[in-house]
Amino acid sequence: MFRSLCVASRVALAALALGMAVAVGAAAAPSPATNIAVVDLQAVQAQYQGAKVAIERFQTYAKKLYAPLNTMQTGLGLSDEEFAQYKKLVEQPVQDKDAIDKLAAKAKANVDEFQKLEDQSKNGAKLTDEQTARHDALKKMIYALYGQANEMNQQVEQTLGAEQQRFQELLNKLVDDAVAKVAKEQKFTLVVNRAIQSEKTTEKIILWNDASVDISRKVIDYLNANFKPEMLDAKN
Repeated sequence: MFRSLCVASRVALAALALGMAVAVGAAAAPSPATNIAVVDLQAVQAQYQGAKVAIERFQTYAKKLYAPLNTMQTGLGLSDEEFAQYKKLVEQPVQDKDAIDKLAAKAKANVDEFQKLEDQSKNGAKLTDEQTARHDALKKMIYALYGQANEMNQQVEQTLGAEQQRFQELLNKLVDDAVAKVAKEQKFTLVVNRAIQSEKTTEKIILWNDASVDISRKVIDYLNANFKPEMLDAKN
């Protein structure tokens, strides 16, 4: 629904389809009492204010979770003491940009130096004792922080995945409820989604319908008229 989470946009409603399977033959024809409506859930998704707010909230939340991970990735190449100093500087309300840039530049230089020594070793070049010692020291320093960053990334992905699912399930329920309410008010007994959208294709379910049975606009208007931001809050 939301990942693009970049974050960019990793937010969207899952396609919903309400349909009725019937056997082929004269006996399977709908009875005269069956009043069928059509809804375009892609249009509902695009114009529902709740979905837009959910996307904004998710992106803000993702940015907050990724901030310390970005700090850690930029600090790869610093010693434990240097990284602790860098982290403290980055988290200050008023930042010392020169000090931050200096440590970030040192981290990058160390990573570049390690990569150069690593490439030389892999290509068969014999490193001096001094180069080998430097290579090993840099490797230990970089990989220690890299391991922490990798673990943090997994935790962030799990947390964002759970939040994405929460938003998706909540928005789906709000849309389902709105479709049901509008359909009942308009005396429809069955609602069919116009199309089902996957990641790569859109499969049409309805090829044509009279505009009088399309309740998409009424569903959108109902959702937006009744939406409140607190409806998206997590329930304890």
